[in-house]
Amino acid sequence: GRGDGGIPIFHADTGKLLRMLGSHATFAEDIRTIRFTPNGAYLLVGTSTALLACDVASGVCAWCVNDLTSPVTSLACTQDGQVAIVNASDTWGPWHGHGYCTLFDFGGPNLGRTRF
Repeated sequence: GRGDGGIPIFHADTGKLLRMLGSHATFAEDIRTIRFTPNGAYLLVGTSTALLACDVASGVCAWCVNDLTSPVTSLACTQDGQVAIVNASDTWGPWHGHGYCTLFDFGGPNLGRTRF
């Protein structure tokens, strides 16, 4: 991010700043990992305790899951962009070093969360 806490999106060929996604208010915590959906419509952002989807065209946060119990360490999407898998790892406490994954089905109720 930049001084305002947003994520800059640049044109790959020209280097021109196209837009800022979010702001410090959107990403109040450390950004740990980011990944575009395969169609480029959304940027998934993993923080210390949240997963956000930013609409690249508008620059606003489309949705946020802010009840994760551990920092997001990696993200991946299915090729059709309908399912994301989020890896998180406990960094302190009795589960230190243990990780878990959560599947998010973007077409399902409550994002169709499945934790394993």
